[in-house]
Amino acid sequence: MCIAELVNSVVDDVNKGRFFAYLTRWRQPDEMYYRALYVMFVADKDAIPHVVSGEMPNSFSAMQKAVNQTVFDGKRILDKPQSGLTGEQFTVFDTLNDSAHASFATIVTCIEFARKPEFRAPIIDNHLKYWKTLCDNLDEIEKMFKAGESREEVLTEFKKRHAKNK
Repeated sequence: MCIAELVNSVVDDVNKGRFFAYLTRWRQPDEMYYRALYVMFVADKDAIPHVVSGEMPNSFSAMQKAVNQTVFDGKRILDKPQSGLTGEQFTVFDTLNDSAHASFATIVTCIEFARKPEFRAPIIDNHLKYWKTLCDNLDEIEKMFKAGESREEVLTEFKKRHAKNK
């Protein structure tokens, strides 16, 4: 529900030309998603109170790495180097952090978004589709837990479904 609400807010921002607001929230859906998966499938029961407390250390980076290994069998690419359009190296995780911290790169990207609808449209569309997938995944997990499946059963089923969709 939180990710869906955030996405609705982002859509409103984009429709009203508030691109900086959109860009600075790129990380939030992923962070909420990975934290949820971490609590459900990675953290042991004794660690959960600390995770939900928000007290340090409570690193998104560490959680996403653990979720990547446990849930996605190391196949997610958030922290794997990639090549950009001009050959520069970056990671998705660094881009998410840059946007969340309103970096200079985010400001420059905002200028491009404002000037070039053809540049921003496919990026925004892909984000919305991706964020919807995160919501759908969490909805499916919730249904399995409500049906009485164990943590291990839900994780196994989630991994199977995720493998089919890749």
